[in-house]
Amino acid sequence: MRTVSARAPLALLALLALLAPPPRPARGDGADATFAHAALAEVELGTPIQSDLAILIPLVRKKPVEPVDVVTQWAADGLVFEESTFPSRPYGVEARNAGPRPVLVHGGTVLVGGRRDRLLRHSVILAPGEGAELEALPAESADHARRDPVPFAMASSLAPVYLRRRADFGGSRGLVGTFVARNLEFRNPGDSRRSLAAIGASRRLQETSHKTRASLAATLAARPDEGVVVGGISAIRGRLQALTLYGTPELLRASASAYLLGETYSAAAIAIQAERHGIPRAGGTDPERTLEIVVRRARELLERLRQARFKSDPAHPNGAHGECLVIQLADGSRGHAIGHAGRLVHLTVYAHDPFESAYYGSSISLEDEGLRSDPERPGQAELERRAGQGGRLSEYEERLLRRLRGGGGLGVGPGAGGAGGAGRGLGGGLR
Repeated sequence: MRTVSARAPLALLALLALLAPPPRPARGDGADATFAHAALAEVELGTPIQSDLAILIPLVRKKPVEPVDVVTQWAADGLVFEESTFPSRPYGVEARNAGPRPVLVHGGTVLVGGRRDRLLRHSVILAPGEGAELEALPAESADHARRDPVPFAMASSLAPVYLRRRADFGGSRGLVGTFVARNLEFRNPGDSRRSLAAIGASRRLQETSHKTRASLAATLAARPDEGVVVGGISAIRGRLQALTLYGTPELLRASASAYLLGETYSAAAIAIQAERHGIPRAGGTDPERTLEIVVRRARELLERLRQARFKSDPAHPNGAHGECLVIQLADGSRGHAIGHAGRLVHLTVYAHDPFESAYYGSSISLEDEGLRSDPERPGQAELERRAGQGGRLSEYEERLLRRLRGGGGLGVGPGAGGAGGAGRGLGGGLR
């Protein structure tokens, strides 16, 4: 009979332990827990910057940041956009990278030119010498279509967060046009364009947001006591808008101007119209209370992201143009992370905000408990707008509006909420 040493099982177990794959993280395990979770684990909330329009909480890294061999579209040489000759998708745009380095092309980029201006839906990375058809939405009305296409140029600002969020996750062809139609009042005198570029060029919005941009730009400088800034969490009127994170401070600085313009000119538009219609902000009139709410929500969002499971996005297969992960949290927040060679390049998560969808005139479900229980009462804002315009409300909507008003029994419909009625009303509504 062969004798087996008592040490043999121990040696076998040791060998198996060496051959076994490394343990996976408790959350976000699998291929989805690579560059995004590693980057999120390294960032902390910096000192918030609060302005009259917006709040930006910088995301900082204290440890040295290794370079990433990717440049953004704002710093790229040889990046060309052209209309697709035979587009596989409506309004597709051909992008070619003739430069020597991979290029990050931002979702939410506004392209002025072609037969119609476009809004790029998704972020992609183009390898040197690579071309791809990018999915886009029309960013100006059909009656302003050009007979002959003109060369594309990038607008100086990314699109507002609301449009980037909706475009990234399946917004309809009329998404940008609807937004533009409701904000035409902000165009410069003499500018007849019905386009997103015309709204973005508004001197009124840019002047209103100038102090905000100057304050927020200060967060992009290195802070020796906190670390280097690699992103930020933005909020408007006390409501989180988006978390944006770059792989390096250089990538952030190259995109900073377009990023801040996109955050602040939409903030100016929201602030002007919300104040006009008496829509309160989170925290009411107390800035310290508003800041407290935003910081708490930002901290909760960052913690949820660190614990979240990310999945590879089938619409963005891995390859020379990078790896893309889709992010979806239980509270409805969604976003994407894109990486290159195992490193994060860019991550954006859009906070769930039913108020903003209602504010811009999108369809809302009055049965949605999230709308009715929201402290800023977006359901009431939408119903008041319709009542003030003389819109007809169903019996259920009338009961809901009375309940949202506090049970005061105010009438609704023509005359009740208009300029001459007894109700609060929104007058002409959102244009």
